[in-house]
Amino acid sequence: MPEFPRLNSGVTTQYSFRRIVRRSVRTLKFLDGSEQRYATTRQGRRWVVNLTLLAEGEAARVDEFARRYFDTLEPFAFVDPVDGRTCPNCVLEGGEQWLRAEGEGRHMTRLMIAEELN
Repeated sequence: MPEFPRLNSGVTTQYSFRRIVRRSVRTLKFLDGSEQRYATTRQGRRWVVNLTLLAEGEAARVDEFARRYFDTLEPFAFVDPVDGRTCPNCVLEGGEQWLRAEGEGRHMTRLMIAEELN
C-alpha cells in the first residue's frame, strides 16, 4: 500500500497540525433527567496537515502524491504524528489541493487526511 510521502527529515508533517477524532455517540436519557453517553462505533481520525518551507524535492513529492490521491477512494497509509502508528485506510479530503511558492525553494501546502472506517 502506498504511504504518504515523508519530508527530508523523515517525518510526515510539521508543527502545527491538528488531529480530530470522530466518534458516533448514543445518548441515553434517564427518568431523573440525567444522561449517559457511550461510543457506538470505532473512532476515526482526521489530520489537518500544514506543510511550510518545503524544499523543491519535498514539494514535488507531496504535489505528485496529492494529485494522484486527491478526491479518490483509493486508500493510502499515513503515519499518525501523535503516536507513530500507521493508519492504513486514509484518503485526502477537502475542496481543492494547492501548493504555493513562498520564495525561491520554499513552498507550502495544506491537506486534510481522513481515516476511513470499515
